[in-house]
Amino acid sequence: MITSVSEPWRWRDCRSCDLRYACGQFGSDVDWVRIISGIPAGWHMSFVQQDLFCPGECGYHLFRIPAIIATQSGNLLAFCEGRKNNHFDAGQIDLCMKRSFDLGRTWEPVRIIASDGRDTMGNPCPLVDQETGTIWMAFCRNYREDRSKAIMDRTARGTRTCWMMHSHDDGETWSDPTNMTARVKKSDWTGYGTGPGVGIQLRDGRLLVPCYHGVAETKIYESHVIYSDNHGQTWHIGGSVGPHCSESAVVELADGTILLNMRDETLPRAVARGEIGLDDRGRPILPGGGSGFCRAHAISQDRGMTWAAKQSARGLTDTVCQASILRYTEEATQGKSHILFANPSSLETKPVSDGYPGGRQRKQMTIRLSDDEAKTWPIAKTINPGFAAYSCLVQLPDARIGCFYEAELPTSGRGKLMFATVSLDWLTNGEDDGMS
Repeated sequence: MITSVSEPWRWRDCRSCDLRYACGQFGSDVDWVRIISGIPAGWHMSFVQQDLFCPGECGYHLFRIPAIIATQSGNLLAFCEGRKNNHFDAGQIDLCMKRSFDLGRTWEPVRIIASDGRDTMGNPCPLVDQETGTIWMAFCRNYREDRSKAIMDRTARGTRTCWMMHSHDDGETWSDPTNMTARVKKSDWTGYGTGPGVGIQLRDGRLLVPCYHGVAETKIYESHVIYSDNHGQTWHIGGSVGPHCSESAVVELADGTILLNMRDETLPRAVARGEIGLDDRGRPILPGGGSGFCRAHAISQDRGMTWAAKQSARGLTDTVCQASILRYTEEATQGKSHILFANPSSLETKPVSDGYPGGRQRKQMTIRLSDDEAKTWPIAKTINPGFAAYSCLVQLPDARIGCFYEAELPTSGRGKLMFATVSLDWLTNGEDDGMS
């Protein structure tokens, strides 16, 4: 039985589908080795990936919107949306989880951690309080029939609300969810999203969750953060940055500056309004040249309370999609600075028939590395050249890098979530093993 949010939480476990593993290495050629229903002998190779959530598993049409954390105990918790009947962003959507106790080698069956059996519960954005060990989960809820446009226009039955729940035992049990909307959503905000991805804890203990919202008057999306200074007991709205940016990820830099990395909607909106034309290959014609498709970022000097104006992150090619950023090492404590970034980085143009003129294909999941506090990204490797979309990075207890991401086109009904692990040595072609 799936319980409503007002009833005590219970688990519904399902048999996992047969895991399919793939290991290989992308160089000038793509070399895949696929093994069905078994653990490959090369599990500890420098690059391994596996299907983690499969279409049809536990009766779900497909799974989307990945988020993953490593707990203080060294366990991995992978979260996502289980979309019951179709691929749409609204409908019966449950918050699902799998856990691994062996560094991602094997996983528990699917657990449903938030569902009322009817409406949408999604946009998972967990984080771990490293001082208490508590896992916090921010997520959103709306009626199944309420689509984003109707919510933005205020013609929907309801609106998008923000919820929070927590676990003290590595996800074995969860608290009842608490409706945080009154505290973290302003009255003139319509659409709302947590993450998706993960939140972070600042060095001073503050918990920070990246979010986004729609503004009623302008019908434009902006990014913002919410924060807690008392280990999650109360949450507040931080600063906002915009316009035309939405899903975001956050990282604390060496000097205490907070960097918010955002999905930038500026270019596609300009194309849609006819302000920017397309060439004969369907590419936007920009006055200054270049593709124009890149991430946006903004910095905060006051722990996320205010943000400088957004800027283009020119070194991070984007397809107008969610992305992930993660602090891997710090120079002050580990001798080297490493920040990781993952997103689909293809420059391939979408067909005009897709209804997104000038858009980019969501392909080529790429992990990038910066050794200068996110100023430049000289290292980049592709872990999947095909369709790829949302992603979430995690550092494993053995120092490997995990990337939990969407693969295969959701509209095909084959959308699935994969989990890849790579070593820093593999990512840098042997030039950096993470040791100072």
